[in-house]
Amino acid sequence: RMYTTSTFARQFLVSWIQFLDSVPDIHMHEHLPEFIDGLFLILGDHSTQIKKMTEDTLGELLREMHQYTHAVRYNAMANMISAHCQSEDKIIQLIALRWMNTFLEQSGRSMMPFTANILVAVL
Repeated sequence: RMYTTSTFARQFLVSWIQFLDSVPDIHMHEHLPEFIDGLFLILGDHSTQIKKMTEDTLGELLREMHQYTHAVRYNAMANMISAHCQSEDKIIQLIALRWMNTFLEQSGRSMMPFTANILVAVL
């Protein structure tokens, strides 16, 4: 369902992720690879409300990554984030670059296998 084009379904999905992220016993950062690509695609929605909700959600998830560095599976998301760094949508591109920067800062050498994709994405 993350790849739906329905604005209502997208709003529901983002709201559901926000709700799950607010539950203390659920660690959404452990599940990021399963839904991060879909969130970036939703960020390109034509509705400004959906864009804002998604941008806020991605920002909160990125902040949480700083707290749980050891539990985040950077390698599982590197190619997805690299692809979004090349988006034609400048907002998606900027947010993806922020995510990639965080990946590089926090994961260090584990990102070496993705160097070619990262360079293509940022150049």
